[in-house]
Amino acid sequence: MITTEVAFARSTWRKSKEFSAGLHDLAQRMPMELVRLYVTEGVRTPRVRIDYYDRIDELRALRREALLAEMSALEQVARVRLVTQ
Repeated sequence: MITTEVAFARSTWRKSKEFSAGLHDLAQRMPMELVRLYVTEGVRTPRVRIDYYDRIDELRALRREALLAEMSALEQVARVRLVTQ
């Protein structure tokens, strides 16, 4: 079980690191206000290149994938702890 927990933690850590680096890179290319506007409202502006919006979508998918994997790992740990009590 510990091996599984460590594997999930490393996987989540790698995805988190990739997400942070991607977000930092994106912040160098466009104002974060426009990123927030796109994420919260779905609004695109013509001043921003389409591939930047594609990158935002990729980063959101990466973040979602990491969160879902972590939730799954936490559910497994909770199940094991309930069974062993």
